[in-house]
Amino acid sequence: CSGTPPQFSIQNTPLQVSDAPRFPWRGLLIDTARHYLPVSTILGAIDALAYNKMNTLHWHAVDAQSFPIESTALPKITQGAWQPSLVYSKDEMNQVISYGLARGVRVVIEFDTPGHAASWGVGYPALTVTDCPDYTHNINNIPLNPIADQTYSLIQPFFAEMAGIFPDQYLHFGGDEVIYGCWAQDPNIAAFVRQHSFSYDQLLNYYFQKLWAALP
Repeated sequence: CSGTPPQFSIQNTPLQVSDAPRFPWRGLLIDTARHYLPVSTILGAIDALAYNKMNTLHWHAVDAQSFPIESTALPKITQGAWQPSLVYSKDEMNQVISYGLARGVRVVIEFDTPGHAASWGVGYPALTVTDCPDYTHNINNIPLNPIADQTYSLIQPFFAEMAGIFPDQYLHFGGDEVIYGCWAQDPNIAAFVRQHSFSYDQLLNYYFQKLWAALP
């Protein structure tokens, strides 16, 4: 009839199309620690992922340069942000998560630890190692203190809070580029390593094992 678009078909064609993604994790990493991104830009990245049938936004949120994530558990942690206006509120985090889920894009957040931790120490100086004079000229060298009980008593409620905000099965704890030399120059950490006959690889493993044991 008039106004109906034409339809075309090929009868009895021995052809079947089976299509599925090759990789279950199809993602893009954004880094808002070194380069703050407005929420609108993050939402635009999610749109681009959805357009291209990608399903994961890896949000590298925190690094040595800045800590732009609001926290009730650690209210002073955003002192490590570039400036107070460059912080993601909980409402904004939830907005990003909801926007992604509505478009088939999961949001996996990363908090780089125990290396690249200088921004943690701005609001909570006891968290980081600074007694390593050969290394403190570069903020990328500053790690968390892996032997202090206070480290775990502070970061455990923070990560529990973040796990309650971000619903994905993964919470990324970093683990890369830990400067063992800084740990080795700290007298207390060096003594701990000798006492336990640890290598510094084993100390890194000790940190993660103790962190995971402290998580809910």
